[in-house]
Amino acid sequence: MWFNILKVLGTKTGFAQLDFDNVVIEDEDDCKKRWQQLCQELKEFTIPNTETKTEHDEMHYVYFINWEDSSLWLHYDYDSEIPEEVYCKALEMLFDTSLTNINEEEIGNYSINKISWVKGIETGFAYVFNHYIEIKTPSSKYCDLGFTLHAEDKSLKPIARKLLEILT
Repeated sequence: MWFNILKVLGTKTGFAQLDFDNVVIEDEDDCKKRWQQLCQELKEFTIPNTETKTEHDEMHYVYFINWEDSSLWLHYDYDSEIPEEVYCKALEMLFDTSLTNINEEEIGNYSINKISWVKGIETGFAYVFNHYIEIKTPSSKYCDLGFTLHAEDKSLKPIARKLLEILT
């Protein structure tokens, strides 16, 4: 819409003609598409020589890996009813590396929480890493994107790094 106004103004005022034929217009669903793309990347994430299990309930798709004393949950949900602006804010928060611990924003009736922290021995595991975003809808359903890693030692840290490359 804005480029049509500028195009008309440019032709009526005698100013130099602008080339509007090659204007890239961002798709109105860019954030929804990016969220879906990240969900797909997490869904396809594999760890060699590891048995995996996918669980599903009415609200979550979870990719679950269980080692002897460690586990990894990959959260990847998508809800087409969530507005574009909510997905955009959630992605902005997810990619913002200055946001740590728990951060909350609200857009209309939607609540967005970013959980990003590393904890140690006090959790019962030597290494707990959370990095995910959750959107709570007005009907109290959750849409999550990210991972939680509980490890007996820091040997699984490279997995967390690979996941962070996808999510930051």
